Amino acid sequence: MMNLKVFLVSAFLIFLLVPVYASADSGAFSDVEEDFWAADEINYLVAEDIVSGYDDGTFRPNETVKRSQAAAMLVEALELDTKDRPAPDFSDINADFHAYDVVAAVRDEAIISGKNGAFMPNDALTRGQMAAVLNRSFSLDGDAEDSAYFDDMEKTDAFYNDVQVIAQAGITTGYADGTFGPNDDVTRAQFAIFLSRALDQDQFVHPDHTTYSNTRFGFEVTYPDDWPDGEEAANGDGKTLYENGDSIVRAYGTHHRDDYATDLNEYQQVTLDNGKTAYYQTTRTDNLISFDLVRIAGDIEYHINGEVTNAFYSENADDIRDMLYSLVTSGVDVQ
Repeated sequence: MMNLKVFLVSAFLIFLLVPVYASADSGAFSDVEEDFWAADEINYLVAEDIVSGYDDGTFRPNETVKRSQAAAMLVEALELDTKDRPAPDFSDINADFHAYDVVAAVRDEAIISGKNGAFMPNDALTRGQMAAVLNRSFSLDGDAEDSAYFDDMEKTDAFYNDVQVIAQAGITTGYADGTFGPNDDVTRAQFAIFLSRALDQDQFVHPDHTTYSNTRFGFEVTYPDDWPDGEEAANGDGKTLYENGDSIVRAYGTHHRDDYATDLNEYQQVTLDNGKTAYYQTTRTDNLISFDLVRIAGDIEYHINGEVTNAFYSENADDIRDMLYSLVTSGVDVQ
């Protein structure tokens, strides 16, 4: 991560870039309730003096983030020095532009490069662009090769690698339907989520998850604290991570044998959070969704799978994805 703090970006600049900043000492906004899905991240960024609310006491979480606003927040988040930067040389940015120093800083740091010689300061930041600027800003570790986290992205897409890397880092989990929406505009709430996860992964990536460690087969997987779990298998091969009504989720290992091995021809190859290769399949029958993640390492076959109701899947899609991609094994790849 870059760590080059400049003490201040002028109050006038902040006034203009994130429309009208008011005192945020209270940390409370009339349109962000305590149980709002992005409340913790918004309050974190406010406490870090990276974002604030409007002078009417609102945060307006559903408004889009302009490219100039994103630049200003990144300058604050990364503590970038805005002094003595080379001219950004954008056709739509001159020395009188209120965000000139900020734009010059993010251009000089190769965070935002613009398009066709223009910066487009008032255009909304898209989710694909967001992935790119976060990947560039935080030098995230990740390998996008052979990974395919989202159904609506191809390797030829402009931001494919950036999206795969931030997904691998846990900064994004995409939408519940398995898509990322790279051309969708980013809202203020979404940007608060993404930026907070990039800045403080310990706090905002899997903050309320438990790690199950299997000693017999040597693997780990994380899952939400509040899932009602079941028992560990008597033979030590795995554990029921969730069991309630018609829904069950389990993790286990077994000795890999070619004559009994899972047929992976209909599985999709995916890349786990630690860069290892696994295979994934999901099917729907009536009201149930079945899924199975398989990783083969050495002579061991690892599985995380389940049969869950549509309602459970819809409510827990992000947690299910996080759980699947969190699999860590001690074996050696054979596939």
